[in-house]
Amino acid sequence: MASSKWLRIDWNKVFFDFPAKLLSIALAFGLFFFNRLENIVPKTLLVPLSLSFPERLTPSENFPRRVRVLVRGPRDLVEQIGDTDYEAIGSVTEDRGEGIYMVPLRLVSTGGKAPLQGIEVNLEIDELRLELQQSVTKLLDVRVPIVGNPENGFQLESIITSPPAITVRGPRSKLEPLALIYTEKLEVSTRTESFSARLQLNTPDPLIELTSGTLIEVRVQIVPIIDEKSIEELPVLYTNLSPSLKIVSEPVLAMIRISGPQTLINLTGAQNLSPTVNLENITLPGTYELPIRWNLDPRIQVLEQFPLTVKVELEGR
Repeated sequence: MASSKWLRIDWNKVFFDFPAKLLSIALAFGLFFFNRLENIVPKTLLVPLSLSFPERLTPSENFPRRVRVLVRGPRDLVEQIGDTDYEAIGSVTEDRGEGIYMVPLRLVSTGGKAPLQGIEVNLEIDELRLELQQSVTKLLDVRVPIVGNPENGFQLESIITSPPAITVRGPRSKLEPLALIYTEKLEVSTRTESFSARLQLNTPDPLIELTSGTLIEVRVQIVPIIDEKSIEELPVLYTNLSPSLKIVSEPVLAMIRISGPQTLINLTGAQNLSPTVNLENITLPGTYELPIRWNLDPRIQVLEQFPLTVKVELEGR
C-alpha cells in the first residue's frame, strides 16, 4: 500500500499553470537550437585545380588555376580547414577531337588529413566548360630585347644565345602565329666591354609550355666604333740635326689618313700629331732621302700618308 502511494500522480499539480510551463519548455528548446545555429559558420576556400586530358589535346583558352570551395559547420572545426587541405580534380578521358568539353570536377582531401565530421564541404561549381585543341610542338628562335646603348665610342656588334632556338608545346592556334620567343630585357647602357649573362625566357602565353628549361646563356659582343680621319698640311719636323750642319731644302707639308677607335681618332689632330724625320748619325753635308715617322697610338692604323719620304739638303755651317 505504501508503494502505490508514491506512484500516484497528482494531475492537478501537473496541469497547474500549464501554459506557462509549456512556454518555458519551448523557450528552452529555442535557446538550445539558437546557440547551435549561432555556432555554425560559413567559410570560403580557394583550392588548386588539377586537370588532365588525352595526350594529343590541350586547353586553348585560359582556365582558373584555383576554384572556390564552400565550407559550413561548427566554428571550431571550420577554423581548422585551409586552402591546402583540399584539391579540385577534373579529367577528360574521351578524345572527341578539338571542341568544347564539359569537365566534371570533384573535391579530394590532400596531405593525408581525414575529412572532419560534422561539416559541409562543397565545390562552388561542379563542372568546367573548356575548349580543347590539338597539342603541337614548335621550334622558336630566341631574341634578346636590348635596353640602352653602350658608352660613346662603342657599339653592340652581336648577341649570341645558347641555345639559339628552343622547342615549345601548346595549343595549335596559339603556336601557329609564333616564330620568335623573347628573353627578359638586357641592359647595355655605358658598357665598354663584351660580357655574358643568363636571362629568363618570357613565356608568350600561359598555355604554352617550355620543354627545355627557362634560362638562356647570352654572349654580348661590344666593340669600339672604328672611325677614319684625314689630317693635312702638317709641317714635317727634323730631329737630331748635327750642330755642324744646317737644312737648306724647302719646308715640306705632309698628310695622313688614319683609322682606329672613335675615341682615339677624336683625340688625334694637328695639335698632337707631328710627322718627323730623324737626322741622327748624319754628319756630312749632302742630300739625303729619309722616311717620315709618325707618333701614333699603336691602336691607330695608317691608311694613307704622303709623302712617304723627303729629300733633305744639308750644308755645313
